Amino acid sequence: MRNGLDAEDDGAGGIQCADARADGCVAINLFGVGAISDAGAGYIRANLMLDTTVKQHNFLAYMAGNLFELPAGPVGVAFGFEYRKDQQDVVTDALSNSGGSTAAPIPSLAGSHEVLEGFVEASIPLITNEPGFQNLSLDVSLRVADYSIDTVGSVVSYRAGLNWRPIDDIMFRTQYARAQRAPDLTELFSPPRGDFDSVNDICEGVTATTEG
Repeated sequence: MRNGLDAEDDGAGGIQCADARADGCVAINLFGVGAISDAGAGYIRANLMLDTTVKQHNFLAYMAGNLFELPAGPVGVAFGFEYRKDQQDVVTDALSNSGGSTAAPIPSLAGSHEVLEGFVEASIPLITNEPGFQNLSLDVSLRVADYSIDTVGSVVSYRAGLNWRPIDDIMFRTQYARAQRAPDLTELFSPPRGDFDSVNDICEGVTATTEG
């Protein structure tokens, strides 16, 4: 675009690029509908390529049921084990890699990680809903994950909460939880990449009568 806008009179009533003509430069006229010729549009157009392959291998085994009886009812429990392997390959063209177009730069990347997780959840009734009593239960859960990423390692997440149902039509719930996640593959393995979120338009608010 810079080369195409740097134009001059060709001496025969037309315009031509002042430089880069040997590289196929075509002069660009921005003013008017259809002013850019097909040749000019072809000169400044870039066909970008982004080929992303994401794979996940997952194995999950769990058991769930009532563990034993309390005076207020059965204690429901679920526990299990999970293995995951995530892989991602991103291949882009040279312009996307270098930021040589008006699109955000997207570098190529490749990476994978594995995680082993164990988890347990329980629902414990504390007070029955018999006449004269309030239905109150405790929910707890724990998940321990071990990532193959050296800077992440083991991660522990947990939750505990109370459910109170004073009558059948109303239930109150409160809980405390700590949840974490490892960085995703893009966050882990991507080189610096472009982002247009912080671009400010310096002409915003400028009118024909603006001074300075």
